[in-house]
Amino acid sequence: MLVKPASLARAVQAAYGEAGYLASRVTVGAVQVDGQTAVLPVTIVEWLQARVTSVTWEGVAPSRRAEIEAAAELELPAAYTAATLTAVRR
Repeated sequence: MLVKPASLARAVQAAYGEAGYLASRVTVGAVQVDGQTAVLPVTIVEWLQARVTSVTWEGVAPSRRAEIEAAAELELPAAYTAATLTAVRR
């Protein structure tokens, strides 16, 4: 087999996690061969996408809070994704 099932499951689950599906589960079944055709069943259970519903700004002077919030360009609630977290942290 060219791809190890456990490696494929981890990679797919990591991608779903980065997209905010933190409770996702991925399973890879046994290869099913029918003549010259093979099928590798992959089951993905997404569950709900995590959301950022509030952000606490620590160490920010009250006079600068509005400026910082505007610079983050974050509209809440937002999907909990790697991109959202990067935007808030910058």
